[in-house]
Formats: sequence, structure tokens, C-alpha cells
Amino acid sequence: GMSWQQYVDTQIIGSGFMYGGIFGHNGATWGASQGFTVTPKETETLAAMLSSTDYSKLEPLWSKGMTLCGQKYAVSTVELVDENGWPPMIIASCKDKDKRTQKAVVVWTQKTLVVGIFDHRYSKKRSINNANLQLGKLADYMISVGY
Repeated sequence: GMSWQQYVDTQIIGSGFMYGGIFGHNGATWGASQGFTVTPKETETLAAMLSSTDYSKLEPLWSKGMTLCGQKYAVSTVELVDENGWPPMIIASCKDKDKRTQKAVVVWTQKTLVVGIFDHRYSKKRSINNANLQLGKLADYMISVGY
């Protein structure tokens, strides 16, 4: 089978994301694109929130946003339970004025967070909707095989 790094390269970066990775709930990096260094604390914080079904635990996401690779993001969407059966996810926009075009997508699986950073300037004309769909499909696949 493919290594986690190959999933990152083919399924995340290959879908049009600029950066991406698969990170364990405990903060371990399973695979990541070059230079995409998410800290264990960042992963653990997001995993704890998305593992919950209690929307009140998400309050810090709305008030403070979230951080990936030390970069602050304003959260626009959080889904814990989706009526179509999609796994829990967060969509957020970079707060840095030079990187406002960057969107972060974080999808929860039982053991990991699947993360993509999308910027239309680097996507070779691919759409964020399609990239998100591919990220969701990868997460669904991982859930179906016990990850």
C-alpha cells in the first residue's frame, strides 16, 4: 500500500492544495509536505475539539481562531456532525494580511487530522471545492480502514 507521505503527495498536494499533511491526534506527523510543520500542540488542540460532539467546546475557535504552523486563521465553518455523514471539519482563512487568500481545511478521522492549505494563486486553476471534496474522500477512506 501507499505510505502516508504518498497519500499527502498524491491525494492532498495532488488535489491542488499548496501545503498539507496527516497528523496523529497526539501530535505526531504521519506525513507532510515540505516545510509544513504543524506543532503537536496545534494538532492536539484541534483534535480534542473535533473529537467532541459538544459545540460549546468550539467557542475558542470562533473567538480566537486557530493556529497551524504558527500562522493564525479565522474560522469560517465548523461541522461536527454532518447530515450527509461527512467527518468533522474546520474551514478557516489566514489572518496575515499578505496571506488572506490562504484557506485551511482540517478534517477529523478516528486517529488523525487531514490538513490542506489552499491558495488559488498556487492551485493551477483547480477549485477549492474540488480540493475539499478530495480531502473529504481521503478522510472517509482512512476512517473506513480504521484510521
